[in-house]
Amino acid sequence: MIFRGLLATQWLGALLGGLAVAGIDLLMVGWLGIFGLSGVRPSDNALTVLAGAGTLWIWLAPDGGTFLFAQTVGVAFLALAFPLAWSGHRWAAGVAFGLALTSRPAMLGALPLLLALHLWYERGRSTGLRSSKGRGRLTKAVARMLPIIVPPLVLGGAALALNSVRFGSLTQFGYRFMVVPPFLRERLMEHGQLSWAYLGRNLHFVGWQWPVAVREVAGNLAFPFLASDPRGMGLIWVTPAFIAVLAAWWARGRREGGMLIAAWVSLVLCCLPGLLYYNTGWVQWGGRFLMDAWPIWLMLAAVGLRRLPPALSMVLIVLLVLSNFWAALLVALRVWPGCCS
Repeated sequence: MIFRGLLATQWLGALLGGLAVAGIDLLMVGWLGIFGLSGVRPSDNALTVLAGAGTLWIWLAPDGGTFLFAQTVGVAFLALAFPLAWSGHRWAAGVAFGLALTSRPAMLGALPLLLALHLWYERGRSTGLRSSKGRGRLTKAVARMLPIIVPPLVLGGAALALNSVRFGSLTQFGYRFMVVPPFLRERLMEHGQLSWAYLGRNLHFVGWQWPVAVREVAGNLAFPFLASDPRGMGLIWVTPAFIAVLAAWWARGRREGGMLIAAWVSLVLCCLPGLLYYNTGWVQWGGRFLMDAWPIWLMLAAVGLRRLPPALSMVLIVLLVLSNFWAALLVALRVWPGCCS
């Protein structure tokens, strides 16, 4: 029974959540150093608090439910793949990225940033790319990236083969057999699982949807007073510090600029499948599909926060932590107006 309890998804989710925060903490020092932001406020400790207690991660990772656990596994291994690639552990980074990809196919969008981090490491080695020129440099770069690319291909191929055995198609992940409410079934029949037709509605709920008041039957406000719409709530309310990514759009040099471009491209590619999906995730604080890019949001937000006035950065971090502790309370109380309050 003890062994079974240790294997419960809640325990595994919490463990993976902690490992992911540790991985991001290790990466942040070098990442911020690229942009000359080492030692700038907010402190490294404040950024660790941001990662661990200031995002949806605080309630998503320990949840243990089927869909949330799959997302936790994917995001955690992606968060570990980044520091592994940055530190030159190519095979380990490739395996971690492959595990992330098989849990959440949307993680494929993180490949540009993953490769950019590893190439930055290789350029800094005296025996790496810096010692080669011309075609030899390109050949060595491709060879150095293969260990990061091969494991995801192998693990991804195994996942597709499993799909074929279970569902009769390589590209069928089981969604065809999901039991969904009639209104969602209508969307699926009309536009399919992914469509640009869903983009405007999904952006509304994950971008700027207001909190919902919690009221008694008589109409009076009741504790905990404010909650999220089950379909999602705007980023500006859930993770206000992520607004700081808007200050992470420029860099002082070409190489630094290339790294930022890779991060922004990966952010968009990781978030896009969730924004084109036929639903927003249901019963949540904010928009959990944006968490597919959780490590990338944190990396860009850290750059932005250190470019903002320190007082403003700390206010954003404090608001973000309070918001997500409120989310943990709502999850514990199961308060979702319009769903299951």
